[in-house]
Amino acid sequence: GFGIGAYVTGLAVAIGGIYWSFGMSFALCMSSLLVLRLIPPVKYSSDEGYTALEGGDEKTHPPAEATPTFLANIRLVTQELDVLVLLGVVFLMGLMYGVLSSFLTLNLYNLSGGDAKIVGVAIMCETSSELPAFFYSHKIIKKIGTVNVLLVSIAGYALRISYYAVMTNAWSAIPFEFLHGITFGLAWAACTQYIYSATPRGCEGTVMGVLNAVQNGLARALGTLIGGYFYQNYGPRAMWLVTDIGVPLSLIGVAIFAYVKNTNEAVQEESYLEEAELFSPHAADPQALKSDGFGVYDEIE
Repeated sequence: GFGIGAYVTGLAVAIGGIYWSFGMSFALCMSSLLVLRLIPPVKYSSDEGYTALEGGDEKTHPPAEATPTFLANIRLVTQELDVLVLLGVVFLMGLMYGVLSSFLTLNLYNLSGGDAKIVGVAIMCETSSELPAFFYSHKIIKKIGTVNVLLVSIAGYALRISYYAVMTNAWSAIPFEFLHGITFGLAWAACTQYIYSATPRGCEGTVMGVLNAVQNGLARALGTLIGGYFYQNYGPRAMWLVTDIGVPLSLIGVAIFAYVKNTNEAVQEESYLEEAELFSPHAADPQALKSDGFGVYDEIE
């Protein structure tokens, strides 16, 4: 939907001007609100999961145990060295992602002579590449492991950013947009599954929020600021060359993560590993994780 919308919007802007995009956005937002009204209200119970409320009837449940505070969860997470190192890798990769997401379309638009269609085509190619990446991410992670998935993702960043630094034709960059599924989709799936399964029980919500804040908040914002400075003062080519520095830094981070991960002897309960399947963007098969006892994360890779 995002890719198709970007392509159609690009065509509309190229034909009728920028104001068409705001009108289309308003119409789609109103349509989304009408669809959301059809979703029944739900409530969550730790015993029964999500349950639709029908007729206003409410069920009573025994009082839940005291929820750990945010700071208490943070203290537990900081004791997991492999999780902290992986968050550092996510931060470095997020810097590159921030520059790509903020300035690639601007660079392509300017390089194409103001052709708005290229923006829609580029975004459509990026988002379409996420579908197979997310769908097959679990099989790929199980086959080659988290570390190798991160290495493949960094290699994709190296190819994309290095080409952007030397490209002279905006349309020639379109084939490289299909690497977005590798640079973002695979890496994000691997990080969410590993961090969720390696985090102490009870800290899942906190650590997933921290992961998202590091990737899409702190790192993306800082990458946008740094990229904007170099784009404005030195041009897009200098910006891409500086962004490319994130590749060797990320490789160093992955090497440290691989060492720390191999020395981590923490085990996770079987049911806890099954919950990690929820972050794999495909139909999970919890039976595939069942064993006679406990297992480390490497066993589900």
